[in-house]
Amino acid sequence: ETRKNYYPVAFRVSKLFFVVADLCNIEPMYQYSLEWYQRIYITAIEEAEKSQIITERVHNLIEMFTELLYDNVCRSLYVKDKLLFSLLMLIKILQGDDLLDNSELRFLMTGSTWTSTTLSNPTGIENAWLSDKEWAGICELGTLPTFKNFELEFMEQVSKWKELWLSIEPMDEEWPGD
Repeated sequence: ETRKNYYPVAFRVSKLFFVVADLCNIEPMYQYSLEWYQRIYITAIEEAEKSQIITERVHNLIEMFTELLYDNVCRSLYVKDKLLFSLLMLIKILQGDDLLDNSELRFLMTGSTWTSTTLSNPTGIENAWLSDKEWAGICELGTLPTFKNFELEFMEQVSKWKELWLSIEPMDEEWPGD
């Protein structure tokens, strides 16, 4: 019975193993042994905060292992690959926790595949600041669960989106809908 309580730890640890194992596809030098991985796991067990409440202990083990793994792997990565490793870990964690929609992940990785749409481009035909392909991408984005009907909200606030689109530093601007 006690063993079942630690299933979430084993699940996270096994998921992240494959992230580390696949790093050799990015750079052949990135190869890690199972023994090395097990040492990180044992260290996490030793260093994670103890608790009499099993759910807290499980949470502490997961957090400690994830942090130790990240720190240890990042020490051996080229700077250019650290952000990619972070993304790969995040994706695997979100998939494991069933918090990532596969259609949204596909859209993130490949971008829009639509080239046209039945909705006309709200930025006009002449001097349009948004191409028809880009508008089709916004419409496709609106079909994803998290962004449901985004294209309709975009159309309602098209002038605000234009300001953001033309901004030199869009991250410093107020975003429509915020």
